[in-house]
Amino acid sequence: MRYATWAAVVCLSAGCMTFPSTPPVWPPLPPDAAAGVCCIFALDHDNVWIGGDFHDFAATLYSTMYHTSDGGKSWQRVGPALENSTIATIFFLDTKTGWAAGAWTTESAGDPFVLRTTDGGKTWAQTMVPVEPRLTPLFVPTSLVFATRKIGILRMSGCSAEDEQSVWVTRNGGKSWAFSCGQKDETGPCNALSITKDGTLWKLDEQDILVSTDNGSSWKKAETHPVRTERPRHRRCSP
Repeated sequence: MRYATWAAVVCLSAGCMTFPSTPPVWPPLPPDAAAGVCCIFALDHDNVWIGGDFHDFAATLYSTMYHTSDGGKSWQRVGPALENSTIATIFFLDTKTGWAAGAWTTESAGDPFVLRTTDGGKTWAQTMVPVEPRLTPLFVPTSLVFATRKIGILRMSGCSAEDEQSVWVTRNGGKSWAFSCGQKDETGPCNALSITKDGTLWKLDEQDILVSTDNGSSWKKAETHPVRTERPRHRRCSP
């Protein structure tokens, strides 16, 4: 197991694996290591987070994350450093409660995960996100949004010929994630999706506006539709 120093607890009901909170550990980096920034999240004028990785010429080395609380005058590394991984998206509700999503990216995208903190990044808990068997295993998180401390959605993009766009939902603050939508014929509608503070999902279909109260297992049409939309086009992942 890649993170053998963390005691693993299997979430049987959700098919995920959760690791207890642990302080960030930053290993020494080789002289030729370079930093790459993949994402940025601004909570207000002063508090901003950036995420990405350290890498050398051959491979990704460790994930990394930084935070400024003074509008960019100074930055503090808030970690954690996950081997061979990249932080791809960040979201904070306030200066203490936040999440970051990433994936193992040394050879190809895989093993997507979500990190969560309730103490401003002093400690982090990690949850592995289960990927549906019918989907490509090569998924990279693209956006992470929480409506409350418990309700959130994670969008991921699959680097495949089908260019899949998929969504996972959490109702317990990111401790576990349930697959919501993202079949290969749902690329457009799945990407155009929003979640409310009570966990209701709203989704655009080509000819309808759909609503779900059960993580996307079933959908009902909205009574009216003000306009008709075309399926949006998405840029495919680079080969």
